[in-house]
Amino acid sequence: MNRIAILSNAGSGRNQRRAALLRDLDGISGVVHRVTRSAEEIPEALAALRAAAPAVLAINGGDGTVQAVLTAMEAERAAMLPIAVLPAGSTNMTAHDLGCGGRLPERLRDLLALRDRPRDAWPTESRSPLAVTDASGVTRSGFFFGTGTIVRGIEYWHAQLAHGGGAGEWGAGAALARVALGIARRQPPFADALEIGIALDDAPGETEQISFLLVTGMRRLFLGIRPFWGDGPGPLACTWVASRPVGFVRRLPALLRGQGAKLPAREGYRAARPEQVTLQLPESWVIDGEVFAQPGQVRIRSGPARPFVRLDGSPAADAVTAS
Repeated sequence: MNRIAILSNAGSGRNQRRAALLRDLDGISGVVHRVTRSAEEIPEALAALRAAAPAVLAINGGDGTVQAVLTAMEAERAAMLPIAVLPAGSTNMTAHDLGCGGRLPERLRDLLALRDRPRDAWPTESRSPLAVTDASGVTRSGFFFGTGTIVRGIEYWHAQLAHGGGAGEWGAGAALARVALGIARRQPPFADALEIGIALDDAPGETEQISFLLVTGMRRLFLGIRPFWGDGPGPLACTWVASRPVGFVRRLPALLRGQGAKLPAREGYRAARPEQVTLQLPESWVIDGEVFAQPGQVRIRSGPARPFVRLDGSPAADAVTAS
């Protein structure tokens, strides 16, 4: 039997309503389980789980929990243990992109089925989280970086929407719609310009007035949107939109689909595929839904690749490419 380690965040959106499920995980054969209630508890929980020599580590939480666990593992240079994600957060954008989205009970059943499956039959693929280094030299791992209106949208989500554990991607979609309306109508704070410095790879830096900027290694964001289209050989998708883009409402569908031919750079729509992005930021930024109020230089690159196990029955992209 393959041993499964599960790290649960008791504060994640869906876990808050499933206290009984968290208790039940402690008694399942072949499962070692630890519950955390803050990011500070994660390193100790990871050490206890790794001591059990599991075949896979499951992160039972939302996007922010995945970010915190990956950051802790990179800081400790932990072994490349296969990782699965249980979609226990409010949005679960990371889980969906990694082939682990859907209903939590179903994905838990899929995870437990791995106990009796040969490891070479697990749908596993290699993915590289972002490595985001701030002005103090601290590096955090995650899959999505954003600044500008993206931060304001997340703040709106927490302050105004009763998102709870069941809002899912549609709740994030509602926040996106409000942000887009604010940009179109030039309403503060959504339409406030942000002056940043941006340098891609070894190119000279430029100062720009933007509405928002995102950097990701994901293949899709919530609700399947893909707002990236840039050229280049790098692993990062970097997209930014000027503070007063031309025809924003008319071009919004093309932006959400990444249809670069309909998004002229001269009218405020920019995208690239660099190896590294260096930013000078005057205000907060976000990784996987967690806001960090640390202005200054931020360097974003692709971190070490890790194996991730898909739980939703879809084939791993590595396998599709290999075929």
